[in-house]
Amino acid sequence: MTRDHARHALRVLLLADSTAAGAVSALERPDAVLVHGAAGLSACRAIATRLAGTPILVVADVDDATAARLIEEGADAIIPTSSSVEVLTRLVDQAVAAGRPRAAREDRPPQLQALGRLAGGVAHDFNNLLLVIEGHVERLMHEIPFAQPHRRSVEAIAAASRRAADLTRQLLAFARGQTLIPSVIDLNATITELVPSLSDQLGQSYCVVSVLSPDIPAICADRSQIVAALTNLAANALEGMPHGGTITIATDTIGADARLRSSRPWLKEGRFVRLQFTDTGGGLDEETLARLFEPSFAGDGDIRPTRLALSSVYGIVKQSGGFIWADSQVGRGTRITILLPPSDVALPVVSDRRSAPAGAHRVLLVEDDEAVREVLVDSLAAHGFAVELATCAEDALERWRDADFDLLVTDVVLPGIDGQQLARQIRKLSSDTPVLFMSGYTGDLLEAADLGSSRAFLQKPFSSAAFVDRVRELIGAI
Repeated sequence: MTRDHARHALRVLLLADSTAAGAVSALERPDAVLVHGAAGLSACRAIATRLAGTPILVVADVDDATAARLIEEGADAIIPTSSSVEVLTRLVDQAVAAGRPRAAREDRPPQLQALGRLAGGVAHDFNNLLLVIEGHVERLMHEIPFAQPHRRSVEAIAAASRRAADLTRQLLAFARGQTLIPSVIDLNATITELVPSLSDQLGQSYCVVSVLSPDIPAICADRSQIVAALTNLAANALEGMPHGGTITIATDTIGADARLRSSRPWLKEGRFVRLQFTDTGGGLDEETLARLFEPSFAGDGDIRPTRLALSSVYGIVKQSGGFIWADSQVGRGTRITILLPPSDVALPVVSDRRSAPAGAHRVLLVEDDEAVREVLVDSLAAHGFAVELATCAEDALERWRDADFDLLVTDVVLPGIDGQQLARQIRKLSSDTPVLFMSGYTGDLLEAADLGSSRAFLQKPFSSAAFVDRVRELIGAI
């Protein structure tokens, strides 16, 4: 049976164990599933398979071993049967929130909604500016030899631009305006780019050290979410080190063998990329450590922003198919361990070719910002592509009807008809034409299901090399 969760209009599916398989196949996707009963292993397995990504909460009184098996089969939480309706409701809210990083803005107070819209608008314009800066800096980097005195100035501009881009990603996370699309990423490179920004934000009393294993495989995750997780971990570490200290971010690979799983039976077997985030703060007592990732828990009875941040980190790790736990002792600091599954796909090779032949490939570029258009056109033209410009969707449709193009490149946010609607109309005219979306802020306009592939989206700002390589990949001109 189903019921509406009135406060947030959530659709919650309540299941007895024996009805799980039939009910899951017969009903529309719910926001969360409650399974009642201690023998819910088969129910969790069926729900996790058929409703991937839907939070599963088991209401049962079970021992630790059974709880671990339930979590292995897909359960997100085990709730004692004696729990009140208020506690149950709160846990459902938290599970749905953790599983929905792009939850509706209406769930937030009006003041935060307004701030979110402001942050999103600023991020949209700022990302366009950063793309222009990075595009021209990239060109200068190719033209100025390493021995020239101005080379260091150009490199400093490039580094500042990357750090500004990281700050903008935090604005977008607050505005909930990111398109969250997993892709194959280099975790070491992500950490290396973030460390200078973290150091600046924390101040001179803090030291951020990275110890990165050079041979870790790529992972499949949303890069912006990984950046947000690391930033939130830093915010939590800062609370435990009010007078300064050291943060160490380390990576390596590890096998979840019988020895490790004996102390953490909810771990799945296999090899993982391990990320460890260690601080030299005052440490945590056992009660705090046991409830560290609960959104509403704080050791002194207050709801602290850092607790909410750690809950967000937990959600990001879970969505990425990983595991997370904390080790700490009072007076001896805290270590957060995250295990992420390695990607089955290798990292895409970013070409440094300046002018590989592209033949007669034609690209229709739809972008309303003149400075951005200039950078993108120069990048494509330098590699032999024929580019035609449109400043809005209506103009693009007219040009598409009059000529044959191999690729549509469009900003998501356009005056009038947006990029997603434009792509749908283009596909009616030529269904097999690839589309590359790009945006500095998409809000709720673009859904991952409309992309077809994570490779069909670029988050601004991006490098000219990455842009050209993505165009080549989608056209098949590599």
